[in-house]
Amino acid sequence: MQLSLREMALILECAWIGDVDLDQEVNICMDSRVYNKGDVFWPLAGERFDAHDFLPQLSACENFMTVLNNEWLLDNNNKIKAYIPVNNTKEALLKLAKGYAEKFSMPKIAITGSNGKTSTKDLIHSLLSTKLSGMATSGNYNNDIGVPLSIFRFKKEDQFAVIEMGTNHPGEIEVLSKTLQPDIAIITNIGPSHLEFFGNESAVFTEKLSISAGLKKGGTLIVNADDPYLKKLKTTKSYKVMTFGVNRGQFKPECLEWNDDACASFQIGRTKFSLSVPGIHSLYNAMAAITVASLVKVPKTSIAKSLKAHKGSSLRMEIRKISGLTIAADCYNANPASTESALNTIGKMASSGRKIAVLGDMLELGESSAVMHKKIGYCLSELGFDALFTLGDMSKNIQAGARAKGFTNTYHFSNIEDLQIAIQDYTSNGDIVLFKASRGMKLDIIANAMSGVEV
Repeated sequence: MQLSLREMALILECAWIGDVDLDQEVNICMDSRVYNKGDVFWPLAGERFDAHDFLPQLSACENFMTVLNNEWLLDNNNKIKAYIPVNNTKEALLKLAKGYAEKFSMPKIAITGSNGKTSTKDLIHSLLSTKLSGMATSGNYNNDIGVPLSIFRFKKEDQFAVIEMGTNHPGEIEVLSKTLQPDIAIITNIGPSHLEFFGNESAVFTEKLSISAGLKKGGTLIVNADDPYLKKLKTTKSYKVMTFGVNRGQFKPECLEWNDDACASFQIGRTKFSLSVPGIHSLYNAMAAITVASLVKVPKTSIAKSLKAHKGSSLRMEIRKISGLTIAADCYNANPASTESALNTIGKMASSGRKIAVLGDMLELGESSAVMHKKIGYCLSELGFDALFTLGDMSKNIQAGARAKGFTNTYHFSNIEDLQIAIQDYTSNGDIVLFKASRGMKLDIIANAMSGVEV
């Protein structure tokens, strides 16, 4: 962080207790196992753990500094020599991140959505990086801990920042948006994600729309004009609305064509674009990224070149061709909309062999989970698939849905080891194999093993 201990205290509106070098640069540590001399240990309290428990042993470290909850001070014999007391360390982390973000005048771009937010985030970073220097969220650092840690990576030489914002409980996106205070916010789409916690898509829409809560006055909200929820949004006194889409929107593809690998080529005005990642969902991601890049005034020729070179994000419809076999690894996450999109994408791809779907449970769907899984099974025969392999308790309903529509070449497994043996024995040259499930099902283990990827 490009922040001193003095500036940190000012942002938190608290004073350091003890002897510290106020001009020292802040380096936050949240893992007691990797604490180094001079770090500021930041203990968080969760439902199952409280990192304050490690304070007594860490206090013996040379030059130890920490932020800690006032409540801990009341309940413990404090031998910490240098600390800042706060009411809640998680809230203080967000407060520090907000204050730190305010030090940077570069365009800050926030992104959320039920599907495609990570791929779109990576694509935006790729397009902007053709002309500018900037950063983007790493991995899945998109929650109330990950977003502050991403913000702490800001540097004075950065010319933009792209921050992903995820949620699985109401109220989370608004807090993250107000922390970053973005100049541009994007909502990729609204779908049946995390219904266990939101109940219905209308509630998901409300949560995703709260990304506008922190938008700077006069900022821009970019939304998918093909989405039935998002297409209704209009410019307000606080922010401008811009739209993208495949069928409608201010940025949409013209002269659209698809090749045998289900990759799109199209035009916007006089500029021709082509994608190296398959599927209509990839086209939507591209349209969102083109909208952002155009807003930031990246030339269309640079955008087109970067789009062509972009190979997509790991485990998100990642196409791997090895030994005559095509592996479609799309198993970072899954919900009904993204799973149906993945099946449609593979259904449109040319193949000299068979098309095989390896599907696992879609998690956090709540009371409608069984029905939603069954609906996925209904469409397999229509999309030209030849075989279905399923893993997990809920995916039995995918198999049931497929069989209800006359698709009988199905195989169900309760453990990943048996599934891996079966799918490796079943496949042959020319086959296309789609792996799709929520990350917790660990289908990436099989996808990586079959495509020779070491992790």
